[in-house]
Amino acid sequence: MESIGPMARDAFMSIPASRNFRELQVSIQGLTTIEAGGVVTPLIQRAAEFVGQGPLAADLGPMAGIECLFINEWDIPQHRVLLLSPKACYRVAFHKGQPCRFKRLPHEKVIRIVKCSSPLNKLNTASESGVQVFTTMPPDKLAWGLRAPAYFNGKREVEVKLEYVPLSLALPPLQAADTLAAAIQRAAELLKRDTGASWPTPPIVAWELRGRGNPSGRWKPNSGTIARPETDAPG
Repeated sequence: MESIGPMARDAFMSIPASRNFRELQVSIQGLTTIEAGGVVTPLIQRAAEFVGQGPLAADLGPMAGIECLFINEWDIPQHRVLLLSPKACYRVAFHKGQPCRFKRLPHEKVIRIVKCSSPLNKLNTASESGVQVFTTMPPDKLAWGLRAPAYFNGKREVEVKLEYVPLSLALPPLQAADTLAAAIQRAAELLKRDTGASWPTPPIVAWELRGRGNPSGRWKPNSGTIARPETDAPG
């Protein structure tokens, strides 16, 4: 592991061992700070207040947020805040510094999580550690550029990739991607355990190379599931 402070290291290692969502929230908040000074970034605070004022407020519970680049369907990075709650992830968009809309992804809809090399600009001339979250959506929920092919092929559900580069974690890029992937997976595991549901836990799978000529040059493809630390945490 690259050199990080002891508090950040403890929070990083505690993500997969979280026994409940509160512990997961505390671990993420311990890493999602301004210069690791214990202050949640203003954008995350605004995003949480915005989502909390909506019709889902009574069902949200505790939330933890991470500022990210969201890589859209045209591989264009967009600044977003990703909020994790006990039941879902919320991707919050901003206009002139104020939250304006959000998308909700229930944890049970996540199929798999892929750690990857993500583009940082429109030309794919730079890249960084990222995380791809795969889910399925009906065609009418897709961006307009993806709807027509889905309708043409008669698909009721389409596999969709939601890609993020974490920005606000007090960790080197590689560990930041590890943390985001582990947090999304652990949130799904905790919801499955607490509800007694039977849907499969989304696996964290091999690194995927991205970008023109793989500008980052960091990783080679891996053939198996990424190993997770062994823990004594129940569930």
